[in-house]
Amino acid sequence: MISVPSRFLSKFKLNSVRSLFILVVAFFLIFLLAKNQKEEETYSGKVMGTTWQVTLLTNKNHKNQIQNIFNGIDKAMSTYKDYSLLNEINSLSINTFKLINEDMIKVLEESLRICELTNGAFNISVGRAVNTWGFGPRNKEIFDKNKLLSNTHRHSCNTYEIIDNSIYKLQDVHLDLSAIAKGYAIDKASAYLEENNVENYFIELGGEVSFKGKKEQGFWSIGILNPKNIYEPLFILSSKNIGDNSLATSGNYLNKKIIGENTYSHTINPYTNLPIGDRSTLSVSVLNKSAMTADALATALNVMGVEKGIQFANLNSIEALYIYEEEDDMKVLSSSKMLEYFPDR
Repeated sequence: MISVPSRFLSKFKLNSVRSLFILVVAFFLIFLLAKNQKEEETYSGKVMGTTWQVTLLTNKNHKNQIQNIFNGIDKAMSTYKDYSLLNEINSLSINTFKLINEDMIKVLEESLRICELTNGAFNISVGRAVNTWGFGPRNKEIFDKNKLLSNTHRHSCNTYEIIDNSIYKLQDVHLDLSAIAKGYAIDKASAYLEENNVENYFIELGGEVSFKGKKEQGFWSIGILNPKNIYEPLFILSSKNIGDNSLATSGNYLNKKIIGENTYSHTINPYTNLPIGDRSTLSVSVLNKSAMTADALATALNVMGVEKGIQFANLNSIEALYIYEEEDDMKVLSSSKMLEYFPDR
C-alpha cells in the first residue's frame, strides 16, 4: 500500500476547493451578465380609441406600467368617458374652481401657452364645435350652429385659469384635448422609461411618435405618410440625423365627413368654429423634443394653412413640413429649420 503524505492531500483538497470556488464565481458572473443583458422587446395595446406600440431595449417588462400610464391619461382627458376629469371640468359653471391633477395642469398650461403663441390657431375651447359638427361623442350636446358661429368670444385663449392646483373657469366653453392628450401621454411614458434607465426606445400612439437612442441594430426610422397612399411613407427620417425627438402629424385625409358636396376635416378652425373644409393642405408634420408640443403645433399649423403656417414656423424656429395639393399635384414645403433634413426641398 502506497502512503501519500498528508501535506499533499491537504494541498490537493485546497486546490479542489479553489477550483470549485472559481467555477461557482464564473457561473454566477455568467448568470448576472445574462440577467442584465438588454434585449429588444415590443409591446402593443389599445387606448384613446386607437392603438399604441412601444419598442425598447430592456431587461425588464414595462408593458403594464406603460398601459397604466396611457389608461390614466385617457380616464382623465377623454370626452368619451362620462366621468372623466375633463367632462367634470366641462360641466362646471363659470366663475367656479375645481381641483385637478398634475397631468391635467401640465396639459392645460401647455394648451394655453400654445394658444397664445399661435394667436388662437390652437385652442382647446372648441369642444362644442367638435360635437356639433359630428366629430365628438354621439351623446354629447349638439349646439345651435347659428349661435355657435356668432359667439366670437369662444375663440379666446383665456377661457380658464390655472390657480395653484385648480382650474378656474372664466367662460362657458367645453374643452377638447384630443389634439394634445396623445402627445402628453407619450411624453409621460418617455419620462417613465428614462426614470427606469431605458435609454433606447420608440413610442407610437395614434400616429404620434417619440424616440431615443438606437434600436438593436441601427437607428430608428420614422415615416411621414403619403396622404394619397397611407400604406406607404412619403418620407423616411432617421434618428441618426434628427437625434432624440418626437414627431406629430395633423392631417385632413383620414377623419373627415362629407356634408352636401363638401368634405370637412375633423380639425376645427377656432376663428370660425367651422371644420376645415376643402383646401390645399393635406398634412402638417412637426418635430419637437416634446410630443405634446409637437401635437399641438401640428394642429395650429394645419389651421393656419400653408402660406401663413410656413411664415409662422420660420419666425418661431419650428421644424415643420407641409404636404399639400396644387393643381392636382402633391407638393411639399418645409420650414427653414426642417430643410436640413430635406436639403432638396
